[in-house]
Amino acid sequence: IFQGIYTILAIIVGGLWSYMLYVRRRQRYPRANLSHALAHRALVGNKVLLHVRVSIFNPGEVLLTLRKGEVWIQQILPVTPQLMAHIEAGNDPVIEGRREVDWPLICSRSTNLEENRLELEPGETHSIDYDFIIEKHIRCIEIYSVYWSGMRTKHDLVWNLVTIHDLNYADN
Repeated sequence: IFQGIYTILAIIVGGLWSYMLYVRRRQRYPRANLSHALAHRALVGNKVLLHVRVSIFNPGEVLLTLRKGEVWIQQILPVTPQLMAHIEAGNDPVIEGRREVDWPLICSRSTNLEENRLELEPGETHSIDYDFIIEKHIRCIEIYSVYWSGMRTKHDLVWNLVTIHDLNYADN
């Protein structure tokens, strides 16, 4: 009789422990933290190599699968003549209904991650490197990165990061 009672208690305690450990703490959707690391070097003539490393960290407790990513570079300085005229005329450079200035696009790169299936376990980090060739007269840029989850849900899970970077050159 006592053995049966202890067995039932052990099953109940094990079930409660499993529930608390795996169900209560387990998240339903993955999370991601992005960070940028940037380097630039003057090339020949008026060209500059801009190297962007996007690091993706999975701080959650669920497997993070990414299906695609994009990085684009936008010019802030020098301000284009069209945008400068708009600002000098007293107009708001932020389009109505938006939150940011629509800076001119310099270049962009897309990464299809479905073919090579990028998966990050909880606590894992992965970096993706991008090279861009830009004009040397550009002094300040905005780097925008966005990544989409491979998890099929009603709404896409998307993570993004915006970084502003000044381009200073030792030879000027």
